[in-house]
Amino acid sequence: MNRLFITTLILICSVDLFAVTRVFMFSRVHVDKKEVRLGDVARIEGEAARRLRALTVPDSVLHDNYIDRKEMSKILREELSGSFYLGGSGVKVLRNSSSNEKHSLTGTVRRGNLIKIVVKNKNINLEVYGTVVRDSVIGSTVQVKLPGGRKISGLLVHRRRVLVEL
Repeated sequence: MNRLFITTLILICSVDLFAVTRVFMFSRVHVDKKEVRLGDVARIEGEAARRLRALTVPDSVLHDNYIDRKEMSKILREELSGSFYLGGSGVKVLRNSSSNEKHSLTGTVRRGNLIKIVVKNKNINLEVYGTVVRDSVIGSTVQVKLPGGRKISGLLVHRRRVLVEL
C-alpha cells in the first residue's frame, strides 16, 4: 500500500514539474511600438506561453520604464492559476523614438539588444543568448557578445537570431 501511495505521489509531482510555466525576464529591451507585451520583455515557456506572450503590460507598470520582479510576479499570478518559475530581477524598457521606427521595420537591430545565437555544425546545433555589439541590419554580419564576455560574429537572419556556421 505504501509503495502505491509513494508511486502515485511521485507521478503527480513529476507531472506538475512539466506543467509549470517558466518566464525568463530580459535585462533590457528596445520597444518600437506603443503597447508592450510580455513576449517583448521575457522569454516564456510552458503550456500558457502563447497566451502570456500576447498579454499587454499595463501602463501603470510601465510608468517608470522598468518592470521589476515583484510587478512581473503580480501580473503572472493574476493570469495563471498554476505554478510558475520567474527568472531575472527586472526589465529596463527603452522606447525608441519615432525616427527609429522606420528603421526597425526594415530589420535593424540595435546595440544592446538581446538576441539568440544559433551555432550550427553538421551534427551539432547549439543555441545561446547574447547582446548585439553594434547596430546592424538583417542579412549583414553582426558581432555579438556572449554571456562570458567573448565576442563572435555571425549572419543576422532575423531581428532576434544570429546564425554562426562552423
